[in-house]
Amino acid sequence: MTQSDPGEDPRRGRNRKLVVYLRYSAAGTQLFAAIGLGTLLGWWLDKKTGLSPICLVLCMFLGFGSGFYALYRELFGRKR
Repeated sequence: MTQSDPGEDPRRGRNRKLVVYLRYSAAGTQLFAAIGLGTLLGWWLDKKTGLSPICLVLCMFLGFGSGFYALYRELFGRKR
């Protein structure tokens, strides 16, 4: 039986998993929020202008594009 290094913290592995989980969770939440805000903005613009589904669809796709770009930068854009 081998002894572990006395300076090694057994919680370190759990903390690393938590950091990764929170990073992915935040990235998913950011994508969801961007799509939701874009959809709400498009719906509001449609009500104000009377251009029935045009603003809704455009803003929804704009929200999806910006959210996906932020997700991509969060997950793959960082140098480690």
